Amino acid sequence: MSKKTRTVKGVAKTTAKRLVRKAVSDASDLKEVAVATAKEFLNSKSTQPLETTVALMQQDIEYIKTTLVDIIERLDKKYVSKDEFKPVRMIVYGLVGAILLAVVGGIMALLLYGKVTPQTVSATTDTISSVTTKATPPTQ
Repeated sequence: MSKKTRTVKGVAKTTAKRLVRKAVSDASDLKEVAVATAKEFLNSKSTQPLETTVALMQQDIEYIKTTLVDIIERLDKKYVSKDEFKPVRMIVYGLVGAILLAVVGGIMALLLYGKVTPQTVSATTDTISSVTTKATPPTQ
C-alpha cells in the first residue's frame, strides 16, 4: 500500500470519526432536551399526553438522521478527493505551460529574428483596417 493511499485512508478515517462524534454530540444534546422536556411534563399539569411528546421527539430524531445522511451523500457527490483531482490538475498545468511557452517563444522570435519596427506595425494595422472596411457590407 502506497503512502498516498494510507494518507487518503487516514483522512477519510479522521473525517468519519469527526462526523460520528458530531452525530453522537447531537444525540446527547437531544437526550438532554428530551430529559428536560420529560421532567417539565411530569412537573406540570400538561394537557398534551406523554405519548405525543415522545412521538414528536422521535420525529425530530428521524429528521436529524435523514439530514445527516443527506449531508454525507452530498459530500460524496459534490467534492472530489485529491487523488481523483491530481490527473486533471496535471493536464491543466501542462496545457497552460505549453500555451505560455508558445507565447514567450513567439515574442522571443519576434525580438530576435523579426524586424518589428513602428512602421511595420502601422503598415500591418493599415492593411488590417483596409481589409475589414472592404469586407463590411454597406449599410442601407
